Amino acid sequence: MVSQTETLAEWMPMVERCTDLAGEEGVPGYVRLVSGFMFPQQDGDRSWIKERLVSMDSTSHNYVNKMEASNVGLDGSINALKLVDYWDDSTLVNWSFQIDPLEGASEDSIIDYLGFLHKSGINRIEVITGFWFALFDVLPPFELRGIPCKVVLTNTTKLCSTKSIVTINGKFPGPAIYAREGDNVNIKLTNHVQYNVTIHWHGVRRLRTGWADGPASITQCEWWKADVEAVVNQATQTGLPPNISDAHIVNGQTGAVPGCPSPALLQVHYYSISGVFTDDFPAMPPISFNYTGNNTALNLQTVNGTRTYRLAFNSTVQLVLQGTTIIAPESHPFHLHGFNFFVVGKGFGNFDPDNDPKKFNLADPVERNTISVPTAEWAAIRFRADNPGVWFLHCHLEVHTTWGLKMVFVVDNGEGPDESLLPPPSDLPNC
Repeated sequence: MVSQTETLAEWMPMVERCTDLAGEEGVPGYVRLVSGFMFPQQDGDRSWIKERLVSMDSTSHNYVNKMEASNVGLDGSINALKLVDYWDDSTLVNWSFQIDPLEGASEDSIIDYLGFLHKSGINRIEVITGFWFALFDVLPPFELRGIPCKVVLTNTTKLCSTKSIVTINGKFPGPAIYAREGDNVNIKLTNHVQYNVTIHWHGVRRLRTGWADGPASITQCEWWKADVEAVVNQATQTGLPPNISDAHIVNGQTGAVPGCPSPALLQVHYYSISGVFTDDFPAMPPISFNYTGNNTALNLQTVNGTRTYRLAFNSTVQLVLQGTTIIAPESHPFHLHGFNFFVVGKGFGNFDPDNDPKKFNLADPVERNTISVPTAEWAAIRFRADNPGVWFLHCHLEVHTTWGLKMVFVVDNGEGPDESLLPPPSDLPNC
């Protein structure tokens, strides 16, 4: 039924016409032209796909088609359908896609196509056959390959003012990439601006693979031959953009760079390089004071340094993020790399270590990787340090990270290779 041209429109109701072009139906090499409203077209025209039958095994119910041409930007894509006998006289429909979109193909079109095949195609099979497919709500993983993401400068107007900002594919906010848990997503990222760029993905836990986590100087090198904070400070004082870096990068790779940048903290940890950081980041504020009071004249005696906090593998960590009234009222969005955490408590004023823990929600706390901590409030979070590596905790307001609102956890390896940091990839840029 699935392969038959004359019945295609019955189980794909958005297909209007299906025309034989070459070969014999059911025999590899058969080519047909499918047209209809499978994809939304801006001009209202019908979408069309020229597809060739690559292989077909009616005995084992395996069908593979390749899109040879289309007006929807999916040329070269392959979809495969396999029907498998399952338990209790049930049938498992394994429908997989290898999407290789053309340059400039609309992400929305791809998502519409996949969603259409599921919502209309699968449901129509269910109606025609009279069977209820119990596993249809658990779709097999998609392979989303080669999604193009270009880092470019784009003129953006906000508050009656226009400025050039760094964007992905010229969009602000950036483009959405739709995926489900278990999908394989391959992003092709290209840097077209003069600034050094690293990419960090929220919501994706990099288990034992912190090399791809993204934060500069933490898991990969900086490409200024200068202290990055000094570069930012100089730009702040002069009101000009930061100095041009000593090397441009494309896809994370520099050209030949004279001299040698400092290694990233993850490399320092993995190779046990001494003299770069210490692991004596204080567990408590060195100076205790009224964090939510009038602190305009307070001297906190801050110091510079690269200090980390070391955690044993699989240890349970409780962290209290205390909002203060220092400098300016602000709600700080704190983000933890490498882990999800549970928000066990929140409150106003100064955290009371004797009484506030009695009110913690230990039954059903929300799970997050980012939490906002407003001025003069606090939040308590807990997580299990089950991911070896070097992980960044920071305020997501970039200017605040330059002020020092950030720190790093170093999580030691556990027992055996499955609880240890993986080696760096072979193509990791050298420091």
